[in-house]
Amino acid sequence: MNPMKIAKPGCQEHYEQVALFSWLSMVAMHGIKAADDPMSYEVKGYADDTYGDADAIPACKWVHAIPNGGSRGSTKDQAMRVGAQLKAEGVKSGVSDIFVPIPAHGLHGLYIEMKRTDSGELSENQKAFGAFVREQGYGFCCCHGWKAAAECLRQWLAGA
Repeated sequence: MNPMKIAKPGCQEHYEQVALFSWLSMVAMHGIKAADDPMSYEVKGYADDTYGDADAIPACKWVHAIPNGGSRGSTKDQAMRVGAQLKAEGVKSGVSDIFVPIPAHGLHGLYIEMKRTDSGELSENQKAFGAFVREQGYGFCCCHGWKAAAECLRQWLAGA
């Protein structure tokens, strides 16, 4: 059974982000080459040598998601209540999905906004957030799917 077929259309972004963080775990432990070629990872036996690879990028373990979107309850009343609580805690509309706390290219870090592979435009708040963080010395990119985000991260890490 393919979860992409049974998932609600808006959930595809979730699966893309999960795939990206799986890739990032490999990068943190074994480097980009191993993450890009999982068969090589298995064949070379990297699984027995945790954190032993010279190509590992341990700082990638600190890349994190910022849970500003998504469903907040199964009923409208629950969603409104949880939404109000989260807003009081500082959740902000437009803030990107992922933050990379690794300086590169003369910038402090990188924000990534994830979108579905087949659609998705930046909202006005997301555009405003992207412009703001760029003015503050951070990178910002919008990626359609985990492979696009992995490529953005490859380029970012090349400048670290």
